[in-house]
Amino acid sequence: MTLLSIILLVAAFFAATVSGYIVEIPAKNQECFFENLTKYERMISSFEVLAGGMLDINIKVLGPDGKVVYESERETEGAFQFAAQEGGLYQVCFNSMSTLTSKVVSFNIYAGHDLHKYQGAKASHMEPLDRALAGLTESVRKFVDGYHYLRARIITCQSTTESTNDRVFWWGLGNFAVILSAFLIKIYLIRRPFESRK
Repeated sequence: MTLLSIILLVAAFFAATVSGYIVEIPAKNQECFFENLTKYERMISSFEVLAGGMLDINIKVLGPDGKVVYESERETEGAFQFAAQEGGLYQVCFNSMSTLTSKVVSFNIYAGHDLHKYQGAKASHMEPLDRALAGLTESVRKFVDGYHYLRARIITCQSTTESTNDRVFWWGLGNFAVILSAFLIKIYLIRRPFESRK
C-alpha cells in the first residue's frame, strides 16, 4: 500500500510539471512553437531567460494569417495573453539575437481547453485567501500607523534638537558678550588711574 501511494505521488508530481518547457536556442537562431486555437479561445504564456549572454531574448507571436499578435524585444522575462481573433495555428517564436552564446529559455503556454485547470477557483478556495488578505491588510495598516507615529516622533525630536541648538548658540553668544564686556571694563578701570595722574 505504501509503495503504491509513493508511485502515485511521484506520478502526480511529474504530471503537474509537464506544462513547462525549457529550450536552448543557438546564437542567431529562432525557435517557434505552435498552438492550434479556435476563434475567441485565449492563450496565456509566460517566459524567462535562464542563461546566455545578457539574459534577454526577442519574442514574437504570429497569427494564422502571419500578422503579429504580440512582439517584444530584449526581454529577460515576461508574460502575455490574448484571445484568438480567428481560428488556426498560432506561432510563438523566440529569437536569439546573441552572436556568440546560445540562450536557455523556460516558458509555459496555456491555451483553450487547458485554461480551466488553472482557473477553477471555487468559494472554498477563496475563503483562506480572503482571511490571509484580511490579515495582510491589518498588518500593513499597523505598519503604516507605526510609521506615522515614528515619523511624528522624529519630527518632534528634530524640532527639539534644533531649538536646543539655537538656545545653546544664543547662550554661548551671550556668555561671550558678557566676558568681552567684563574684559573691556577691567581694562578701562585699570587704565583710568594712570590716565588721571598725567
